[in-house]
Amino acid sequence: MATCDHLACVRHVESERTGEIILEDTGRFWRIIQELPDQAIQTPQLALFIGTNAKDLALKHIFPQNNIGRRGERGNINLRLETGSINHDAPLLFVDSSPFIKNPTERSHVLCHETISYTARWRSDHYAVIDVLYARLLFLFSDVICVFADDFSSIAAFLLRLMTWAEIGSAMAFLPELRPRLLIVVSEEGTFSGSPYEELCNGLQSCWMQLSNTFSAVKVFRLAGSDLSPMARHQRLQLEIRSQIEEMFDLRQKNHMLLSALHTASLFAMALEHTARSISQDFNFITASRIHNEVGSDYLGHLQTLIGLSQSYKTEYDSVASLIASTIIMDAYPPRMHRGLIALAKFHLHWPVDRCSKTFESLAVRCFQRSKSVLGLLKAAIKYAVTDAIYDEAVIEDLVKETYGSTTTFFSNTPNTVPGTRVAVTAMTHGSQRIIFTNYNGSASILMDRASCDLSPRFQDTGYIAIRPKELHKEPLLWQVARATSAAPIFFKPVRMAAGDFWDGALGFPNPTELATWEASRLWPGAVVDVAISLGTGEEPKHPRSTNSRNRLLDAFNLLLDGQLEFLNMKMRSRPEQGLLRLNSRLTQPIRLDDAESIQVQKHFVRIHPSAPQDIVDAATALLLSNFYFSLDRPVRYDLGVYYCEGSIRCRGDSYQVADALTELYASQIEFVVEAEVLSRCELGQDICSVCHRYRKNVSFTVRHPSDPITVSIRLADRVTRKISGFPQSLSWFQQQQGFSTQFGTSSHDTPGQIRCLGCTPHGELRPHKRRGDGDLDRYSKRIRR
Repeated sequence: MATCDHLACVRHVESERTGEIILEDTGRFWRIIQELPDQAIQTPQLALFIGTNAKDLALKHIFPQNNIGRRGERGNINLRLETGSINHDAPLLFVDSSPFIKNPTERSHVLCHETISYTARWRSDHYAVIDVLYARLLFLFSDVICVFADDFSSIAAFLLRLMTWAEIGSAMAFLPELRPRLLIVVSEEGTFSGSPYEELCNGLQSCWMQLSNTFSAVKVFRLAGSDLSPMARHQRLQLEIRSQIEEMFDLRQKNHMLLSALHTASLFAMALEHTARSISQDFNFITASRIHNEVGSDYLGHLQTLIGLSQSYKTEYDSVASLIASTIIMDAYPPRMHRGLIALAKFHLHWPVDRCSKTFESLAVRCFQRSKSVLGLLKAAIKYAVTDAIYDEAVIEDLVKETYGSTTTFFSNTPNTVPGTRVAVTAMTHGSQRIIFTNYNGSASILMDRASCDLSPRFQDTGYIAIRPKELHKEPLLWQVARATSAAPIFFKPVRMAAGDFWDGALGFPNPTELATWEASRLWPGAVVDVAISLGTGEEPKHPRSTNSRNRLLDAFNLLLDGQLEFLNMKMRSRPEQGLLRLNSRLTQPIRLDDAESIQVQKHFVRIHPSAPQDIVDAATALLLSNFYFSLDRPVRYDLGVYYCEGSIRCRGDSYQVADALTELYASQIEFVVEAEVLSRCELGQDICSVCHRYRKNVSFTVRHPSDPITVSIRLADRVTRKISGFPQSLSWFQQQQGFSTQFGTSSHDTPGQIRCLGCTPHGELRPHKRRGDGDLDRYSKRIRR
């Protein structure tokens, strides 16, 4: 990796053409932090030195071990780590800057470090950019600010600069005692000696009220004359700065505001981005620490529901209070329609496919029992005219109760199964409202206590609502949901339950594939749908009809209920990389919905359909490949203009079963590729660890920038390429999801996927981070460590 000698932590550039201000984060703060042995434990403190010649001379003697002036390429806002404090619990960082340098006009074009640029959304007509950076950014993290008054042209100019910082205002709106302390350094023999010194003190006293909004304390320090050696002159100043920093450390510790090195660097980067956005809004440390781990907007509603239910069921107060308290603590202290009956049985109850098929056939035969003679048709017509349904709903209700149980609620745990599969069942209700019943909570924005004839704003925004009663005894039962999704108009009457009246959702969702993608985006915002498989019930032949208006209206109505056409429309709207598949067959003649004898005919058409074998292979391949996913093993590394990525391809589920199935389908060589580059050959059986029995293939590649979307794919036989799970996606997304850029913990407490295996995990990831010895500590460090 290329070495970097640049000292600037922030650059401010003004475009000559547009006049816009660009703030550049050079990554210097992170490079400094990486030098510390215990970044997560050490709590650095920061001193800011402002001036020119007098400031440079003082730095050489206050920090003699740093060889200031001999090392590094300086900018205008330079950050260093005091060499002697690198192993201390509270290492000292110091920034030096000149308030008189104008904005450079050329942006950074170096390859030794990464630079992130932010365009300022404010104009610098009234204030110099450097003054804005002082007041709104650097003062936020400084414990002591040391300003050398001798480097200013006059007392008036110096006081004017102080008032400018006070006028811009501090970005910290709370804990005024933690605002930085201002130490004004004047020489006994400089321009501020004698009566000018008194003038300076009087000026500070007159503007103290304004300065107190930016600084917690202001002190004038007189530097000794030239009769002493430079080292002796600055020794008292060194001790004064140490003393002020010690007191600030005690205050931060008392107010529980000691930040670790990792937290400090992370917050500094966030504060810089915040400063580019606004110089009027305060920077909130707590809000910033929750970025990418925000508290959900619906948490308050869930809390109110919990308390309301506990009152209704007379739950003990101590139990409820302890539950809520433990939840808050765990959150605040992280370490990081088609075949609705079969869908319920397969994905909610986890029945085998054979059992689902046999159960459905048995239900159909027992439910649709009527004579096909003329007399039977006449009886059916009379029954429909009298009861608004051809079949008796009591029969189907008894059957679904027998199949799914009469007391099991849909939104509940299913015994002897592994939870996790989200199931949504479609239905319709009065007022043409589209409804879904779910075995999950999902987004609170579409949840309603019951169906209503009035179109609520939430329905108008989403087009459908999810039923979730607030009272437990009103929760839809599993058999009621099955009854609702099978209550086809004309054939059955709607089912009535506590939440309302419901019937078959096919009228509102002729093909619920798009509904599934909507719900997936609500459950997992930002995630990519790897594969969506739509199961059809057979495509009927379209015979030419007469051109009268009745037939044209009937054809148009049938098109609205055509799941095949809806799928084709959805595929036209989708992106090419979306894995949308449909398994359907072509029928030779129309089949009635209540013709149970036609089930065997439909099975026959599925087997003889020309494209059926290849469609099934494509669907099986897509599902198998969706088990493979990519995981970063370490943060993306920048070096010489490109970003290096080291990660591994894993497999969810049973790795042996996935490998055996793929080997059976594709006996030829399988490769992992990214764009046109071959990453590695996929050795399905050999890549499974013999210790943990999990699949892992280590890969590495380079990208132009982490924000660029990429796609990791598997190249199969005949050069067919299919993407693995989660792509296309950027490496920045992976870093955010895995918490590499989250220094304040994650909502999962960093537990999923963190089981390390000695057999397949690289040794560098297993080796603990060893802290270097503390060495000799000076008086300052011992004071801090107590």
